[in-house]
Amino acid sequence: MAEGLTKEEYLNRRKELLDELKDIKDKITNYQYDYKASEEAMALAKKELGDLDIRAIRGKMKRLEFKIQTEAVSLKHERALMKEIEKIKKDYKKTEGVARLERRLRKTNGEIRKANNRIREIKAELDALKKVREDTRSKEKVEKNKEKVEAPTVSLGEIVEIKRKK
Repeated sequence: MAEGLTKEEYLNRRKELLDELKDIKDKITNYQYDYKASEEAMALAKKELGDLDIRAIRGKMKRLEFKIQTEAVSLKHERALMKEIEKIKKDYKKTEGVARLERRLRKTNGEIRKANNRIREIKAELDALKKVREDTRSKEKVEKNKEKVEAPTVSLGEIVEIKRKK
């Protein structure tokens, strides 16, 4: 940061930081709404799915497909297996939606964390900026006081002499 800041420099930088802070807080609000909506959608989807697990469904589907391809089964039994695979694929699509929502929640949560970290950085920068400006103002006051002290002083005797001359 600069050695000293003029009032104008300080106010301009402070305004920039406060504007950025406001924008970030607005983003966080939007992220929080998105997070809550995704969370509610995921809760509904999980309630609808029950205890379905995407990995278990995927494994079951692969086992059945492998069974159809490698084993000699009757046509009737193969049709039943195909129906079961179709049912499992539907469940799999539903669980994919939940997995997508979970990824979205993690991403949104990460964005909120990043935004909060940036807010902390901005606040620290504002504090440092304020300290630099206060130090500059203190130095300016000291300089001003020095000028006043160094100004020519008139003694009481000189004042009396000046009055006599008049």
